[in-house]
Amino acid sequence: MNIAEEIIISPLKDELIEDINKTNDYFKVFGEVVPSFQSGKWSFEENLFDETKEIRFPDDKLDWSRYINRDDKALFLAYKNNNCIGQIRIIKDWNRFCYIENIVKKRI
Repeated sequence: MNIAEEIIISPLKDELIEDINKTNDYFKVFGEVVPSFQSGKWSFEENLFDETKEIRFPDDKLDWSRYINRDDKALFLAYKNNNCIGQIRIIKDWNRFCYIENIVKKRI
């Protein structure tokens, strides 16, 4: 079966709002990069952690109804086997083009 046949893309509807943050997976972090700007020059330092951490971004808490049936913004959810596996949020900008506000793909 073609993978495109298995994935369903749906514009956001009231009954799908509960699925929005289901794509927010945990991920492993093993260090950090600390930037510095001194004397007009950028540099950075890498700090590796003693232990790998699993973290996730905080859930977005927006008024999701503002993404339904709008001309200036939209949110689409991707489903595979009735499970939400991804999303893309787009916004119409001042120049009439749109930009991606957020894009997420869940590990499957």
